[in-house]
Formats: sequence, structure tokens, C-alpha cells
Amino acid sequence: MMRGKQRSFKDRRDRQPMITIEERCMNPWNGKCSSTDIALYIMFKGRRLPICWKCWMDISSKNIEWRYK
Repeated sequence: MMRGKQRSFKDRRDRQPMITIEERCMNPWNGKCSSTDIALYIMFKGRRLPICWKCWMDISSKNIEWRYK
């Protein structure tokens, strides 16, 4: 019984479709930002939103009172 040449793991992986999901900043106070450099997540109106470093620096430098319900 002859066996065919086995494909290496790399060969098998290259033949599979690559799905890449990049999270983008969803700063509710800046609808124009689309950075993928996510720093943290905030809860806003019951939703978990990714926030990029630049937006987080802007948000955290303001004198805002955070409330939890």
C-alpha cells in the first residue's frame, strides 16, 4: 500500500480561508474614530464597547463623573 505525500501543517493551513476580525473603536462620543488599537472596553447603555488608546486618553483626561446603575 502506497501512501501519498503528507501535506505539512503549513500547507493545510494555507489552503483554509483566513477570517480576521478586527475590532474598531466604538467611542460613543466620537463616531468618526475607527482605530484598531484597543486599550479597554467600557459599558455604555448596556453594551460593551471597545475604546482605542487615543479616545481613552481624551475620555480619561476630562472631569467626568462615572455612575453605575
